[in-house]
This record gives sequence, structure tokens and C-alpha cells, in this order.
Amino acid sequence: MKRNFYILCLVLLSAACSQKDDGSDIDRSGRTVFTVDTEEIELVPGQRVSDTWKAGDRLSLFGSEQGLNLAYELKRSGEGQREARFYGPLVKGDVMASFPYVEGLVPESGKLPFTIPSVQEFEPLADDAAFFRRYCPFLMADAAADENVLHFRYPAGLLEVQIRFDEVVNVTSMELDADHGISGRLLAAPGCAVTPSSVASSRTSLDFGGEAVPSRSGDSFTSFRFVLPHADYGRGSLTLKVSTTDEEFSVAFPAISVPRVAGSGFAVASVQVGTSLIPVFSIENGYLEY
Repeated sequence: MKRNFYILCLVLLSAACSQKDDGSDIDRSGRTVFTVDTEEIELVPGQRVSDTWKAGDRLSLFGSEQGLNLAYELKRSGEGQREARFYGPLVKGDVMASFPYVEGLVPESGKLPFTIPSVQEFEPLADDAAFFRRYCPFLMADAAADENVLHFRYPAGLLEVQIRFDEVVNVTSMELDADHGISGRLLAAPGCAVTPSSVASSRTSLDFGGEAVPSRSGDSFTSFRFVLPHADYGRGSLTLKVSTTDEEFSVAFPAISVPRVAGSGFAVASVQVGTSLIPVFSIENGYLEY
């Protein structure tokens, strides 16, 4: 009898181990399994911001009752899909999650920290989606206690600036100053509202690699892009500072909304800088003077 009992125990343990590999033995009564998805976004066919889930993907998941950074693993069945299932330790209460998993990530006052670089490289040939993903790879989701679905979303948007002067100017530096933190360490709250941390920067600049960039090529104006927190920016709260091979000038932007990258449409906020935006602006002998 004792020998049979041992054999039965070994059989049960073996079955449990084989099931656990793919997550099929998860206790469904607890918050251990989450269905997750990213927003499918295309500018033009074939240019997506979101990726499908890949083998080895993990989420950082935070429960209000523990506040721990728990690693949740992708189930095999979710590979290559936009919707997948992730599983990990038992968690209760409201949750927040971020992707990708970052070891040691700690919430601050119920918000998740992330970073938008304060220096972003000018890329004339990169499409908007590729540029955005380079400087905002962070995704966030939250769920109420009675749900187990996480819709991941981006906490930022894209601003495009064009210098629309009659003559071509060669831009050597460009920076965007704000009346609050727009880059560096930022905080994303449930619902993806963004606030600056105590060490956020109020400036974002473009790196031209030491080269001057013409404001126009033929009939096409150059797009200078910045990844910014999504927000409604009031009149004068953003100031553009531009240096060219001949002159420098500053422009206080009118009120502008930078929408969050979301849904099936990638709405890019755009500002066209012409002489009408620059006070006491004149052109003499091909140079900018004000």
C-alpha cells in the first residue's frame, strides 16, 4: 500500500509539472491570468506602432494590495497575436501594469515612472511610427478588481514642426521649452494621464549630428518631430528656439493639443512656423532679422 501511495504521488506531481509549462493549471479563481492587448495603429498599411506579442515577453504588474512589481509571463498561445494571455503570481485588488517588464520598477504615489529622452535624434527618413516607438517604448494599462483585461496604451504623442519661410533656412539647432516637465522622468497615472516627476526636464532638443538641415527641399517642407507627453498645451506654454547658419529666433506657440497615440488613427499634432508667428520679423538681404 505504501509503495502504491508513493507511485500515485509521483504520477500526480509529474502531471502538475507538465501542465504548468504552458500555464494551463493556473488557479482561475484568483487574479492570476490577464487577457492583454495593444492598440493596433497604422499610419499607412504596413507601418504599425504596436507589435505582436513575442516569446519571452513579460509585463510588470502591480496590485494595490501588495504594490509589488510582479513579472507576468506570456502564454505560448499568445505568440504572434495582438491579444494574448499572461500569467503570474496571485494578485488581488486594482492593478496597474507596464510593458516591457522592468526589474526594480516602483510606483510613485500610485503612478508609474517612465522616460521620454530630453535629446531626440533628427531622422529625416524615418516614418512617424518608427520615430515615435524609438522614444516612447513604454506602454501602460490598468484594470478594476472585477476585470482581468488589460488594454495597453501609450502615454505620449507626436508633435511635428515645419519652418515655412519663403527662403530656405539651414537649421543647426532646435529646442522646445515648456512651462512644465515634458521630458526626462515622467509619471503615468491610471488612464494614462501624465505628470512630471520632481526631476523632469522642461526642455526637449533635437540632435542634428553636427549637420545643418534645410527647412525645405523643393516644394516639400522638412518635418522636425518631437515625442511629448499627450496634453493640451495652452497658448505660450511651449516655446520653440531655432538656430540657423545665419540667425536665431524664438516662437511662442499658440494653444495646441498633442493627442495620445491611440486607436486606428495616428494623429500627429502639427505647427507651421511662418513669419506671422514671430514678432517684429523682417527679411533683409536673405537674412532673418527681428
